[in-house]
Amino acid sequence: LARRLVAHLGQAGVCPRCVLRFVGVGEPAQYARPQADVWAELQRAAGVEAPAPLCAEVGACCVCLGVLAFADDATATVRLLDELASVALRSSAAFGFDVALPPSLLVRQRGMFLDASSKVGRDLMPRNDGIIEVKSVLKWHFSDRVGALLGARRDDSSPYHVTLNVDHPLSQAESEAVVETSETERADKRQRLQHRPHVEASASSVRSVLKALFEPDCRARLESAKLCPPTAASAPCELRLSASHASICIGGRYNKLSREMPQTPWWLDGDKKGISSVQEQLEPLLLQAYKASSSTFHGAGREDMDVRMLGNGRPFVLELNAPTEIALGVEAGTLLAEVEAELNRVTEHVQVRELRVVPPSQIAGLVREGQAEHRKAYRCVVWLSRAVTAAEVLAKLDGAGAVRLEQKTPIRVLHRRPLLTRPRTVFSMRSELLNAHFLQLDLVTQAGTYVKEFVHGDFGRTFPNLGSLLGCAADILQLDVLDVLDPETNDS
Repeated sequence: LARRLVAHLGQAGVCPRCVLRFVGVGEPAQYARPQADVWAELQRAAGVEAPAPLCAEVGACCVCLGVLAFADDATATVRLLDELASVALRSSAAFGFDVALPPSLLVRQRGMFLDASSKVGRDLMPRNDGIIEVKSVLKWHFSDRVGALLGARRDDSSPYHVTLNVDHPLSQAESEAVVETSETERADKRQRLQHRPHVEASASSVRSVLKALFEPDCRARLESAKLCPPTAASAPCELRLSASHASICIGGRYNKLSREMPQTPWWLDGDKKGISSVQEQLEPLLLQAYKASSSTFHGAGREDMDVRMLGNGRPFVLELNAPTEIALGVEAGTLLAEVEAELNRVTEHVQVRELRVVPPSQIAGLVREGQAEHRKAYRCVVWLSRAVTAAEVLAKLDGAGAVRLEQKTPIRVLHRRPLLTRPRTVFSMRSELLNAHFLQLDLVTQAGTYVKEFVHGDFGRTFPNLGSLLGCAADILQLDVLDVLDPETNDS
């Protein structure tokens, strides 16, 4: 088996390290030896005599496209590590290590496997899953060196990851040779990638290639593309090391004290609305603290731009993307008291509390905060078209108990929300008459209630409404959110 397979692979232009992979050698030390020594050892073990494959000298293996020749190029390895050193995060105690390969390496390995099976005999070939992965060999070569550079241990569960990115100009064309797509789809993809030479293959594209490589007509497609057997490429692969930390989530509660500020930047017809936004008030200091590239804001619902958020505040998570400084801490529960104090000092219209690092799962929790089983407390100032008395308001509003509403999607949001009728409940109301035509109303409602529409009725689209309860027209002048209540206790 070894004699026939080694001889065939060598003659076909497979580099000695790929021959080791095909015969299932899983000892990392074997791949660290010079290519010429590996080939000499293979010849002795197989009992064959043949000159070393040309690819062992020029690094253009027809299977790995020369990527495994980097083990012989100390200068290239040092260059890669130097590039990593300029962007590496030195304060992490652990790092994960990934390898991103072009799908063409899968295509070429499958093409050589099928060709060798027909020449050597399928019964004498190792199992396809017995071939050592290129990723494994590259991890053996680089991960210890990266660990020494970073002064960190390798732990693939770490949120900090170093990735060895492997690129080759033939990757897209060779992937297309085995995956059935229309010419239009292929042209669109080539156009998207034209100005992005270092785009990693997506998981979906790799899955598509893997699936196609085991279809019944795979061999015919590979032969048609001259990839069974594959031939040597004119250029080897390009390698580069990159480093990134998983997003860090900072959670807390915010109070918004302005009636001219949306929760997140709001653009309408090319114009920016409001004096700023909650996100824009919070993100500069946090981006600077973690040296992150950008942020994504997640809130437990949102108030309108002209509505203040008072009381205990609205829960939020600011997701910091691609952080490069983690000295403040990344463990869930880490309090950020100093950052909180500084935020509250420099921001005029937004105040925060309970600022801390939270797990990413907290984002899904925010969605649940806005679900219908939650309750929210509001205070509004209302104008009434007719004069009312305190006794009348007390009886018709405070004494109404829970009021069941039917709310059609409000006209003001109909352009972005589906037309539905939503049942909602106002659980309690407490009024304070300011004069015969104005009152202050505190109310607790089911989450998702459109309070403005409950007051003015939205041309009858919300019923009953405050006007129908009092038998007059009503309009809302000011609205504040007082609290987001826990569904179990109805407390903040």
